[in-house]
Amino acid sequence: MISNLDYNTALTPLEASHAATTTSDKYGFVSTRDIISHLEQHGFVPRITEVCRANSAETRGFQKHVVRLRHNDIMPMAGDEGQPEIVIINSHDGKSSLRVALGFFRFVCSNGVIAGTSLFQTRLIHRQCNVEAAHEAVDTIARRSPEMLETIKAMRSIKLHPLVEMTFVMEAAKLRWDEPSEDQLNALGVVRREEDSRNDLWSVFNRVQETVSRGSRYHGIRRISSPSADVQFNQKLWDLSQHFINN
Repeated sequence: MISNLDYNTALTPLEASHAATTTSDKYGFVSTRDIISHLEQHGFVPRITEVCRANSAETRGFQKHVVRLRHNDIMPMAGDEGQPEIVIINSHDGKSSLRVALGFFRFVCSNGVIAGTSLFQTRLIHRQCNVEAAHEAVDTIARRSPEMLETIKAMRSIKLHPLVEMTFVMEAAKLRWDEPSEDQLNALGVVRREEDSRNDLWSVFNRVQETVSRGSRYHGIRRISSPSADVQFNQKLWDLSQHFINN
């Protein structure tokens, strides 16, 4: 994985001017650079870019990549907690659609949450997509950020009984490991900072999310090195938390 990548760097998927040769003639190329440039004209600012490793020489420079952008007017800061952001997932090798999702950047840990559920994300099929369609999708998702903040507020209001918290941790661990070990389960319950020391659903969610995504050397947990896998885990964890809100 390449993190904090300057999207002007050559030989990256963001610089690609065409699709990989492994794609068919029906594949519609949508330049990530053009999408970002278009969004910058409308006030969006890229915060971080991550690029997956290419599986072959033919797909190198066309592989999946993730770009996070913020907009202070459309998606204002949520007090001292953090700020909603747009997450763009794209590739030029024909292996995935263009996706636009809603995320949340936490100031306290410089960590990014990505929301699940169809309400907070959309997929655009490449052969039917262009820069204007991508911007429209971004604008639609961005304007749903107040709903995401309301969901976070609801998560803060739900206090988890120790047994319920244990259930949440167990179900969350299964999103990452088929058979979580006792050490892994214990690691997900470790409080890294005072802000996450409470027993509400949002605090427990963030303890789990940070430990799994970023890893823990002390507990022998490796960070998720693939941006694609990290997005997938984040969205599944978000959906799991919604189940605990609704039940």
